[in-house]
Amino acid sequence: MDGYSIGLRVLRPERPAVSPALLLSFTEMDCRDYLSEGNNGIPARLLAENGHYVMTFDAPYHGSRNRAGADNMADLRDAILRGEPVFEIFINETENALRYFNDITNKRGYRYSGKTVICGTSRFGNFAARAFARNEGISALAMFAPVCEFGALSEFACCKDDASVGAYDLMNLVDGLAGRPVSISIGHMDERVDSLRSIELYAALSRRNRERGYPDEKTQFFCTDDIGHGLDEKWYQIQTRFLLGFV
Repeated sequence: MDGYSIGLRVLRPERPAVSPALLLSFTEMDCRDYLSEGNNGIPARLLAENGHYVMTFDAPYHGSRNRAGADNMADLRDAILRGEPVFEIFINETENALRYFNDITNKRGYRYSGKTVICGTSRFGNFAARAFARNEGISALAMFAPVCEFGALSEFACCKDDASVGAYDLMNLVDGLAGRPVSISIGHMDERVDSLRSIELYAALSRRNRERGYPDEKTQFFCTDDIGHGLDEKWYQIQTRFLLGFV
């Protein structure tokens, strides 16, 4: 990809749907474990069980792309502070990965509807939202306990007011998300990412939808009874069914 390569994981369903779509899944797990038995793997497993493809790769400063033994969140913070275009890199990688997927399905004669949905957990909810906002060809977005503002994280406490950090607040993406299918869930006592940030994002998005006459049902929001930075599996299942509604 533009002079370097990354490892893609692509799952072809055992029993493809009549018109299979593609899920782009980004979680806290290393991309090698995207079908893990934990909650992080629920979207990938359910989409595959319903006959759809799944694709993932490690985002910058995560998994195989992080320094051995390093604190990947601290490395991400430092990259942002020195002006490295981490999120632009990720968006470009996502676009390249989609082109690769289109090419490989065409060459091998695999059925593919051309529809794509995307999901992300924690910081990767933020990453996924950026790829979604940039690409109107992606049909729907699900974010699980997302990092709406990096300044809310303890690793960013030293620089939470820095403009380079605030530039990646999801509130800045409201116009790019408005009118499109978006699902958000957050535990009501998630001190890790600050539950209030997700609530505020939903409120802003809902207001923008109403201002522009977009239907409210395109935005789904759950403030759950979960405590801490995590969600019960039922929320992953509910939001994955939301994604399935757009494939």
